[in-house]
Amino acid sequence: EGDVAERSLALARGLGDRVTVAGFSLGGLLTSWIAQREDVARAVPLIPFLGVLGLPVRIAPAAAALALRLPNTFRWWDPIRRERQMPEHGYPRYTTHAIAQLYLLAHELLETARTQPARAKEIVVVTNKREGAVNNRAIAILVERWRALRGDVETFSFDDLPISHDIIEPSRHSWTAERVYPDIIRLLAP
Repeated sequence: EGDVAERSLALARGLGDRVTVAGFSLGGLLTSWIAQREDVARAVPLIPFLGVLGLPVRIAPAAAALALRLPNTFRWWDPIRRERQMPEHGYPRYTTHAIAQLYLLAHELLETARTQPARAKEIVVVTNKREGAVNNRAIAILVERWRALRGDVETFSFDDLPISHDIIEPSRHSWTAERVYPDIIRLLAP
């Protein structure tokens, strides 16, 4: 459930006194998970994967359970371009069981956030208003729950980007990455 995130955090703590955790998409989910459970200086989840656009949060656990009962299959992120999609160093496919496990981790995070305050000292949740894949409503629910118990969670939204999920990959949309990097760097180290 977060073993890799916890091991990585332990390594980071050995390198310095102040730990900032940040991650994009799946990394954003793990960053949120750490923010909920661990005492870190700053957590910056960047468009965290808490669900897929169009799938309501309330049915996500049932969808995940169903996906795990079915055979694990590989799906293309882009079924038209398939392995020809950009960037070449990216992964063009995902497994249905992996997405289901992400949903279960997101559900656990959302449920925990309902009754326990997040432990990170500072949290800034980043979204893309014109997100093309991740469920912004699920992110808003997490922020609402965190704020209900501690009140000081910040948000930052990119409102002027094209419809897209991968806004940080320079090989895919260099002008988008150039646009967002200064804001992300500022949010990481205020």
